[in-house]
Amino acid sequence: LSEARAGAMRHFACGAVEKIFVSVERRRPEAEEGGEGELPSLHLLWTEPARGSTADPLAGGWTRGLYSLHRADASSGEGAAASLPSGWSRSRCVLVGWLTGESARAVSGRPSRELLRELEAGLAPFWRLLPSWRPVAVHATSWTANPLSGGSYSYPRPAAPADAADRL
Repeated sequence: LSEARAGAMRHFACGAVEKIFVSVERRRPEAEEGGEGELPSLHLLWTEPARGSTADPLAGGWTRGLYSLHRADASSGEGAAASLPSGWSRSRCVLVGWLTGESARAVSGRPSRELLRELEAGLAPFWRLLPSWRPVAVHATSWTANPLSGGSYSYPRPAAPADAADRL
């Protein structure tokens, strides 16, 4: 790298980001004929402080870093519906969420079984609002654990000159 590019890179920082996939299914598959409706995308509003120290970003667990879970189907723009088995979107579907910072580092490379237990506990107030649905599996990407990507996004530091990106 040229000195100009290396200098410009020092004006940027990298952040941790992970994508999680939550498989959910109806508690009673026959409920889809009973008009209990489709599972909506979830927009999570945390109205109470996390248990523990407010200085600890993970006091309430990594789930406190989730602000939404969106359906991964054709209507959500994720384009995944074409590859799902027939009937999947009626009794089963996948929700997609993004985590950053400490929450992303907390899930990166971890087994689905552990993440599922933590998701069920951490989002219990939200699952109670959707009694017909239950999470059955969670998968997280492991971009943060990958030494070649280290988290995958960059941003200019506050003191970066306006043309730092142009110099790259």
